[in-house]
Amino acid sequence: MSECYQPKNRMPVSERAKQFAPFSPLNGLSKALRAQERTLIPKPALCEDQVIYVNQQLSLLKPGMDIQVLFYRNGEVQRIRDEVIAVQTTQRILRLWGQEILFDELLEIQNMSLENSCEEDF
Repeated sequence: MSECYQPKNRMPVSERAKQFAPFSPLNGLSKALRAQERTLIPKPALCEDQVIYVNQQLSLLKPGMDIQVLFYRNGEVQRIRDEVIAVQTTQRILRLWGQEILFDELLEIQNMSLENSCEEDF
């Protein structure tokens, strides 16, 4: 009885390679490590003229306006384009569809509704 063991159902070579595919037991670890690697920058200081301009732009905002906002949050300067829901002066919050931005985080506001209407005139 010197027979060698032969499996009845041999696995094809293409299937055998799959068992050695990379495996990550800690889902999201690499993503979290990349987030830790980003460089945090200090909040840019606005000069007095820039603060006045941002305050003027805030006073002109109405619900439904399409705006582009530059703001500082979590060590990054971020830019988003969104529609205004409300400007809450008592809480000092600009509410957009995508998120809420504190007045203290604002660096720049551009009214995209006005810019688009100017482009259509020409």
